[in-house]
Amino acid sequence: MKFLNIKKNDKNINKINIFGITLFKKYFYADYWRIKLLEGVIYLKYSNDGHFRLRLFGFSTIRTKVTDSKKYRIVYLLFLPVWILNNQKYTCNRFLNGVLKNYSNYDEYYIFLSRSGEFFLLMHHLSQWIKDNGSKNYLLIVCARYHLDICKMFYPNINIAFCPVDVSLISRQVKNVKNSFKGKTIYIPTYEKYFQEVENDIRLHGAHYYTKLKKHLGLNDFDTTNYTISPKVKNKIRKIAEKLLNNNFVIVSPESLSNEMLDRHFWDKLCKRLKLIGYEVFCNCMDFRNLITDTYQCFLTYEETIELARYANAVIGLRSGFLECIANKKVPTFAIYTDFPKRGNFARLESDKIMEGFSLKKLPNINKDLVFEYDINKMGAESVQNDILKIIKLKNAKQEELCI
Repeated sequence: MKFLNIKKNDKNINKINIFGITLFKKYFYADYWRIKLLEGVIYLKYSNDGHFRLRLFGFSTIRTKVTDSKKYRIVYLLFLPVWILNNQKYTCNRFLNGVLKNYSNYDEYYIFLSRSGEFFLLMHHLSQWIKDNGSKNYLLIVCARYHLDICKMFYPNINIAFCPVDVSLISRQVKNVKNSFKGKTIYIPTYEKYFQEVENDIRLHGAHYYTKLKKHLGLNDFDTTNYTISPKVKNKIRKIAEKLLNNNFVIVSPESLSNEMLDRHFWDKLCKRLKLIGYEVFCNCMDFRNLITDTYQCFLTYEETIELARYANAVIGLRSGFLECIANKKVPTFAIYTDFPKRGNFARLESDKIMEGFSLKKLPNINKDLVFEYDINKMGAESVQNDILKIIKLKNAKQEELCI
């Protein structure tokens, strides 16, 4: 038997044994690590979101817990709360410290907390905004993987990093676009306070979110950048459109992170009616639980899905950021509006206000004749489906006449 046995993994000590007794053992996981000392007499667990637990002889001695609202982080000694932290501030500081530690050779950081729609629009103006800020040595930080995909379409060689975090906590803590942290400049274009002001302006004054965004950041419609699709993606999608979908298909997008979801029966019925008039249906979903039966589905990146829309006969979707990304294509786009439910600190917003404040027709470079928008609460599901199918049939008939 060896007196001392040390096992290493990925240059980290995982296990130390003396005379066969495990004195130290460390486990690494994707979201946390844990340590056992003296055969588990002392146990420590630390997760990436800052949660900590210490057990002595199997008893929980020190632990942290976040309240249901995520506003406070409570430290317990045995069973007694001994310290209460502002969880939003704690998470924000911890996140920024991590960014500066891992990417210390930059002077300025642009952190994006928005979803796909606002992010896609911001990418059109990013070059102008950075130039106006006088930034030279900067890094983009995104908190969603699909942001990487969208950004690379516009700026393939830009410095960018993916840093996952609970976006809602950072968003609630931020109050300004330009911030200073440990001698560095941090730009955060959108955050909860800003989004609340936008929704209130929509509710009370009929404002449009894109106009608000431009005013908020001092942007214009002249100094913009467009995206490009890589040759590799173009070739891949061309084969999918031709060989799998026979160049005769409709993209259906039933998901939205903001709008209330429509009943599954609506999408099942719509897809059956589309197939009855001769179309294949491609279902664009992030969550497999929302996939529609008897439709084509496969995982595509944002870049690939945007390119696929170029071949589609139509795109039909619940209003979401995805529709912003494809609305400037020369393809009929049908956007269905439902209510915004109550979301944390955000009040409910009715579908008629949403259709006014988030209308695709008010975005730049949009062919308004190819954008059709529906307040389903006002029209009803059957009327919406009938109108969509009527327009698709009409446009298909016109296209056939042009080919004769």
